[in-house]
Amino acid sequence: MSRSKILLFASLAFVAACSGKEKLPEEKIPLQVEASLSGQVQTKASAGDFAEGDKILVYLRHMNGTTPVTVDRAPLLAGFTMDADKKPVPDTPLYWDDFSSNKEDGLDIREAGHGLEAYYAYCYNGGTPVSSLDEATGELEWKVGDQTSALAVQQTDLLWARPQHVIPVRGTINLPFWHAMSEVSVTLILDSSFDNVTEPLKKTVLTLNGIHTEVTFIASYAYYSSSTPKAVKMYGDGAEYVAIVAPGTPLEKGARFLDITDVDGNNYTLDITDAILEGWYKQDPDRAEPGVNYHLNITLSKAAVKVQATLADWVTVDADGTGKIQFPDDVVDLTVTAGTFENGTSFDLYRYETTPGEKSATVTYDGSKWVSDPLLYWPNQSTNYYFRAVMDGTDDTLWATTPAHNGFEEGAAIAPRTGNVPLAFEHVKSQLSVELETSTTASAVNLEGATIAIGNLATEGTLNVADGAITPGALVEDAIPAATVISDKIVIPQTIGNASVMTITLADGTTYKLPLNQCLDSTDTAITEWERGKSYTYTIHLELEEVSYRALVKDWTVVTGSGNANLEWD
Repeated sequence: MSRSKILLFASLAFVAACSGKEKLPEEKIPLQVEASLSGQVQTKASAGDFAEGDKILVYLRHMNGTTPVTVDRAPLLAGFTMDADKKPVPDTPLYWDDFSSNKEDGLDIREAGHGLEAYYAYCYNGGTPVSSLDEATGELEWKVGDQTSALAVQQTDLLWARPQHVIPVRGTINLPFWHAMSEVSVTLILDSSFDNVTEPLKKTVLTLNGIHTEVTFIASYAYYSSSTPKAVKMYGDGAEYVAIVAPGTPLEKGARFLDITDVDGNNYTLDITDAILEGWYKQDPDRAEPGVNYHLNITLSKAAVKVQATLADWVTVDADGTGKIQFPDDVVDLTVTAGTFENGTSFDLYRYETTPGEKSATVTYDGSKWVSDPLLYWPNQSTNYYFRAVMDGTDDTLWATTPAHNGFEEGAAIAPRTGNVPLAFEHVKSQLSVELETSTTASAVNLEGATIAIGNLATEGTLNVADGAITPGALVEDAIPAATVISDKIVIPQTIGNASVMTITLADGTTYKLPLNQCLDSTDTAITEWERGKSYTYTIHLELEEVSYRALVKDWTVVTGSGNANLEWD
């Protein structure tokens, strides 16, 4: 008896599987194949659905119950191409009888208990496996790289269909495709600080960190990834970004997960937090799973400025930047977290390209926080600026510059950024104390009521905002008037010349005169200059018949500190 070949048709229609209980008549019975994308969070990485021309590979095998049957053309890895109606059409004609034989029992697909099974199926989405597909096991290796175009995302998005039940001749092979890979998508939300900026995301690049880029799949039901974690660039369309990553990629708290570069000159980083993991809690929180889109909504503000205000030996004040640098424009509000500045204390902030001019803003302490007036802004994303600050108190003057940091020299010009612009304050003047002592023998003098005066010193100077140096003014004869105590007095840094003399007058009118530049420090070196940021303590020993003197130089300790920040200034 002759047997006609039955053409294998492909269509997109869901028909439930049924089991054959008796041998079917020899009539033409089409084999229907259904291909669809399943799940709510699983959507095709490009276009959201199958498109005309998409290729599908299906491994078909004749089954007798749970036992595979081998005939001339079965099992077979069959290729299908989606037509204009999104129906899979076999690349070469397929017939039911290609999977059957009537020559002996156990090989006829029309027998009861026999049927056709789709053991596995893949859609490469235009991509290419690292190595050739092992048809018998369904094993293939897939690789992830940078995805800076929609096509690159699509070609990385491997789809698979898992093993289906055995379908008899009158049944339909249902192939619900799922994403074999994982997906990370990001929506950038820009706050009002970007309102006046044209195309702030024009040059923005998002890069995922710690991504597994190699993964092996086995017959659409198992996978394993093991590769050195790498960085992967994401594809952006407006404020929406997406990248396909290998399942198995670790998602660990504290890991640096995302870099956001050049949002109108600002750079950001994002670490995985408990809040992020909680948002993903329905999935395995430790690693990326196949077919899951891990989405992040990220709100961005412009850069904050962090200032560390250090008052050397007296009091240390830490101020954390809490404002938002706006484009074009920001130096921001500063919140004091420690210290004893009085309400109304202020400093002048200078921002300039080449040489300092007039101050750019005044930053004032209002009793609870520092407020900048006016707010300063980065005018564009390419111009580097120098930042300096001057706090001029009743006596003391503090000057600040950007400290050396991670390869940047102290005082370097800073490019527009979201990261902090740190300012470390230091003393630009000197400090002076004079202590009188005498012997405990008969040569002792009565120090009660003694006065100290110093003449021929500069009492004024001109501050260079760029480097904090002070150029002394003219010498003043009565520079430090007679006083019973000179303690922690703020003075102008200067060279001590021959004319600078200390005069000590006892209550009985006895007078002692000491040339300052002949006083020796603890190393027996003459102190001929008062340097900025140093505290000088002169101890003068007086006796009835002799006068000796020495001086001790004490360095002011400059302490700088910083709070924790996800956005580093360099």
